[in-house]
Amino acid sequence: IRYLVEKGHKDIGIIECSPELIYIQNRKQGFLNAFKDLGMDFNDEWDIKINKVNENTAGKEAADYFLSLQRRPTVIIASSDNIALSFMGRLLASGVKIPEDISIVGMDNIPISKYVHPALTTEVLDGFGRGKKACQMLYALINSEEIDDKHIFISSAIVERDSLLDIRTRKQRVYFLREKDGPYKG
Repeated sequence: IRYLVEKGHKDIGIIECSPELIYIQNRKQGFLNAFKDLGMDFNDEWDIKINKVNENTAGKEAADYFLSLQRRPTVIIASSDNIALSFMGRLLASGVKIPEDISIVGMDNIPISKYVHPALTTEVLDGFGRGKKACQMLYALINSEEIDDKHIFISSAIVERDSLLDIRTRKQRVYFLREKDGPYKG
C-alpha cells in the first residue's frame, strides 16, 4: 500500500476471491492495517468480494462490478495474478485503458504476467521463507515442542511493470518483454 501511495494513489481497491478463506482474511487485515498506519480511510465500495474459486470468472465478475461504479479507485489490487489478468482482459475489451484509466496490481508473479500487454505489476511473496517457517513449525509439532508464534509474516516485493501508473507524474514504467531493475523492496 505504501508503494502505491508513493506513486500518488490514494483511491485503492481490492479484489478478494473466496473471502471465507483464512489467508484471504489475513491478507485483507494486513491491507486494512496498512491503510490505518498511513492515516487513510478505505472505501468499502472498492472491496470487490467474489465468492467463486474459479479465478478466471472471478476477474470477469470483478470487472463487471468495477465498470458499474460511479466513482472508481485509481488502482486495484487483485488477490492473485490470475484474477488480475482476467480482470484486466475484461476491462481492455470494454475500452478501459490500463494504466491510464485504472492501474492493476496482482500477487504471485506468475510467469505469464510479464508477457501480457500491458505487463502486470505484481507482488512477489517470499515462498521459500514461508515454506521454511512452515517446516520449522511442523518439526516443532512432531517433537511436541511449544510453538512460540503461530503467525507467519511473509516479506514481499513489488515487481513494477506496465500496469501501474505513477499518477503524480502520469508516467508508467516501460517493461514489456524485458527485465528491468528487479523487485522494489520497500
